[in-house]
Amino acid sequence: MAYLFGLGRGHLGRKAEKAAKVCGVDLVNYTDAECNCGFRCRPHTCAKSRRHWFSASDANGPAIYLDVLAYVTANCSAKDRELLEASK
Repeated sequence: MAYLFGLGRGHLGRKAEKAAKVCGVDLVNYTDAECNCGFRCRPHTCAKSRRHWFSASDANGPAIYLDVLAYVTANCSAKDRELLEASK
């Protein structure tokens, strides 16, 4: 079973993904099928439907999630940092 944390809007980039891997967790970028902006976007294309989160093994997830978020925030791009800060 996985421990999921750090849910936020938008997709994070490669630097954030690499930083997550260093910590031993996976970054998941996901796009909902529905449009969430109201402009009837095609399925899986709406920018407002994009989400990200991190996935860790159930055993170590609760103990490390704050450290992972801090490390990823310190080692990602400025755009990714804004997304991470907005989801706090």
